[in-house]
Amino acid sequence: MTKHVLSAAGMLLLAACSSPQLPVDVYTLLEPAALADPAPQTVADTMVLVPEAAAYGVFAEQTLIERRGLRLVRDAYRVWSPRPTQMLSLGLADALSKNGIAASARSVGDARWALQTTIRDWSYERSADGLTARVEIEAQLVDIERRTTLCRQRFVRTTPAASDSYDALMAAFKESLDGMCADCVQAVKPFLAKAE
Repeated sequence: MTKHVLSAAGMLLLAACSSPQLPVDVYTLLEPAALADPAPQTVADTMVLVPEAAAYGVFAEQTLIERRGLRLVRDAYRVWSPRPTQMLSLGLADALSKNGIAASARSVGDARWALQTTIRDWSYERSADGLTARVEIEAQLVDIERRTTLCRQRFVRTTPAASDSYDALMAAFKESLDGMCADCVQAVKPFLAKAE
């Protein structure tokens, strides 16, 4: 009897392992140009390095995170590409470049400044009102040459999705990210102008 029970359990385990995987949806918030992060054509004393962001806990992961009250739940069937930490850095470098500030998310040994960021929240919430994207970062602009922090600020964006679809949620995340990058650029521009 024991052998039959073990055999049946073994067969169930094999069946579970060989069953087809559910498809995984992959999302990005960046335009192809931002993903490329071309090397800026500029001199080092005007360069801003935007290294890959740090992140608290699960926000460094590739899976989408749903906030359910105090719990954070991973959505194993929906992932970011690239990870939020990379998307933030590439998005900030792109936003700086579009504002006439030479920037790169790639390592540049002789950059003058570094815009260091930490993701404090990158999740979505489902409520009676629908889906809401929430992005929160902390950013600091560092003068690499003088080894001093010029400014430090926290940015929060909460954007409701237009509908309950994941496409609408991605549009809300994109709006949050774009708005946050624009806010961050406006916050650091005066410090860069003073330091030149």
